Amino acid sequence: MKRILLGYDASPSSDRALARTAELAVKFDCPVVAASVAPVYEYAVRGVGTHFEPADPPALHTQMAKDAAAKLSERGISVTPVTGLGHTAETLVELADAKEADLIVVGMSSHDIVTRFFGGVSDDVAHGAHCDVLLVH
Repeated sequence: MKRILLGYDASPSSDRALARTAELAVKFDCPVVAASVAPVYEYAVRGVGTHFEPADPPALHTQMAKDAAAKLSERGISVTPVTGLGHTAETLVELADAKEADLIVVGMSSHDIVTRFFGGVSDDVAHGAHCDVLLVH
């Protein structure tokens, strides 16, 4: 294994994914990319463009990526924090490709019927990734 990309959003499931990422990074002696993605919304109204949610700004995701990186660094793991902007799952897949990760680790936060029917970020990452994906419960 040469590089792991961790999708992190400071939720309990992403904290569990961080812990599993740390175990794997230590075991395989590989670096980690700690990524947090600020979601954007594209409006169909002409001229409105793309916007992020004011309650979920890119600066918050930059801090989350730095926090995840700090937790991994405390364990002696080489880690790079990265912030993405876009559709969360698509952006995580793009970041994994760009950083040449051979494993994406993300938490699974919900098992409700809506998520099972429509899918969620973890499901979308699993279906869109060009590398292995570990979904952590």
